[in-house]
Amino acid sequence: MSSPTRYRILVNHAARNGADRRWLGIVRAAFDGTDHEVVVPGSLDAMRRVARESVVEGVDVVVVVGGDGSLNVVANQLVNTETALGIIPAGTANDLARALKIPLTPRESCRAILNGEIRTIDVGRVNGRYFLTGGGIGIVNDVAEGVHALKSRSGLLGAFTRALGSAAYPLFSGWLVLSAAKIPQTVTLCVDGRDRVQSVILALFIQNQPFIGRTVTSCPHTRQFDGSLGYCRIDWRTRARSLWIAALLNRAGAHEGAEEVELGEGKTFTLVGDEPLSFMADGEPLARAETLEIAVIPAGLRVVSPSA
Repeated sequence: MSSPTRYRILVNHAARNGADRRWLGIVRAAFDGTDHEVVVPGSLDAMRRVARESVVEGVDVVVVVGGDGSLNVVANQLVNTETALGIIPAGTANDLARALKIPLTPRESCRAILNGEIRTIDVGRVNGRYFLTGGGIGIVNDVAEGVHALKSRSGLLGAFTRALGSAAYPLFSGWLVLSAAKIPQTVTLCVDGRDRVQSVILALFIQNQPFIGRTVTSCPHTRQFDGSLGYCRIDWRTRARSLWIAALLNRAGAHEGAEEVELGEGKTFTLVGDEPLSFMADGEPLARAETLEIAVIPAGLRVVSPSA
């Protein structure tokens, strides 16, 4: 007879709903009667350390109450191990949870963990750091950084941005296209060792799933189980045209076929800029360098997802 599943539940109080005591009460009640413990780390560094210790101790499932950033911190310790990741979505976008069709309410997401099945998904790696959902450079990075800064502010502006949730991203991208002093970026892209292509870009997405945020479907054909990463390169034209393309990104892949858009897939990517490139993924800054080396790790992470 197999031993009971051992759970360790990590709660990020800094996540959008992580500080909600009602959520914690629901989680404790749902896991009552199982082999579990609840840990509330005081920082992301502490969360990282507890996740690493969980692998060493043989914990079966590390459950994260948090958003994509919290999942990224924990998953970086779980890749290529036997410890699985469980998700109770408590962030703003909850991209990974939505891609895996995990319910967004605490009671239902707990039920999905307790009654679900473990499967493996691909992960990406950029300059040694793993990511789960996707991100990119150019305006992709600028929008993520800008919204993160606004959400972190006190006062009415910060509260308004947090209340917008994931809708803040397309709104901020439109404002940025119209007002930013410098947007285009010169980048050389090499996919799977093929010829290098230099272009002046508005954005370059590299993703492990079709969408980021609730509305931006930048890589509509990308899946988490196919051993590759999708990319979407958008070349720069004019501000007006860039604003139109940004709008199309929010219409379920309507940008596909636009002359300045290239969609594709690959296993390895080399990005070289004429200045340092900042790469954001899972809503977090993961790398900044003149050369970015990105690769897929097929079936690199075990996750608990709802049973089919």
